[in-house]
Amino acid sequence: MAATYTGATLTRRAMLGTGAALLCAPAVHAADLTPVNFASVNALSDAGVFLADDLGYFAKQGISCQYNTIGNAPTLITAVITGQIDVAGVAITPGLFAATQRGIGLKIVGDKQSIRPGYSNTRMVVAPKSFTGDKATSIAGLRGKSLGVSAQGSTAFYLMAKTLAKHGVALSDVRVMEMEYANIAAALTNGAIEGGMLLDPFLTKSIQAGTAVEVSDCADAIPGGRGSIVAIVYSEQFIAKRDLAQRWMLAYLRGVRAYNDAYVKNKGRDEVFALLAKHTHIDPKFIAESFPIGLDPDQNVNLAALADFQDFFASLGMVHQKSDVAQIVDSEFAEHAVAALGKYE
Repeated sequence: MAATYTGATLTRRAMLGTGAALLCAPAVHAADLTPVNFASVNALSDAGVFLADDLGYFAKQGISCQYNTIGNAPTLITAVITGQIDVAGVAITPGLFAATQRGIGLKIVGDKQSIRPGYSNTRMVVAPKSFTGDKATSIAGLRGKSLGVSAQGSTAFYLMAKTLAKHGVALSDVRVMEMEYANIAAALTNGAIEGGMLLDPFLTKSIQAGTAVEVSDCADAIPGGRGSIVAIVYSEQFIAKRDLAQRWMLAYLRGVRAYNDAYVKNKGRDEVFALLAKHTHIDPKFIAESFPIGLDPDQNVNLAALADFQDFFASLGMVHQKSDVAQIVDSEFAEHAVAALGKYE
């Protein structure tokens, strides 16, 4: 079943009939499940949702998670604001801060993609000719060079700017070129740029091809060394369904922990990679070789990082009135889920 909204087509898929879900979950009739509409870009960073579904965690909570693919942040935010979508994975962008300024009741409730030391599939790279053999001096050596980034209103741009600054390079010292990730990878190959920000699958493929060298996971660019670059956002209407919203978070947290178990504890690794490959159409071997995505196993939202993102965008004139970030975050859903499951170790 598909529904068309202004500016994008959302493809809705109910995945409860997969073989993995039948093996891992008790029999539940679809008619007995409450549908919850979730929207994202359908990427590996949706791993927590995919695994919560396939491993039966949503079904156990009486939920049928309905997937909707939306390819851009403005349409995602509009769908949440209007209540057409209950839950979404929304990048931390100026548009998200602008939406909260309009008095709209959407809330950031958790993490859908974050960065912490060693866990990030969005990283700074340089061309092999610009790599000195040392990551720090390679970054410092980017002064006067051309760098690629997806958009200046993105967290990738924030991460690049902050990482450069830590090595004494200002944005005014480099030439920033906005381009899609596929074009960044190509530009590194043909010498049009000397560095920039890449995410998977382009990141790992470029490194494997020898056309890029990873120089930073950018964790030290964020206050506290970790923070969400894509948030789990609840609509105002879904927040009002407190019990259902709490059950969704509990199931999602279990899915996120299954992902972390695969990488951190080598637990269920092959099964997890196979399930993610099914959803993303990426070879499980490639998933195993790529950089792990940061998915916070306790769904913490770093308010200091969120405030720093907002300050950065405001300094570029992209946020005209700043929000109190504590007012746009509702941590109770995650806190209750963690209380039920215990802290992740």
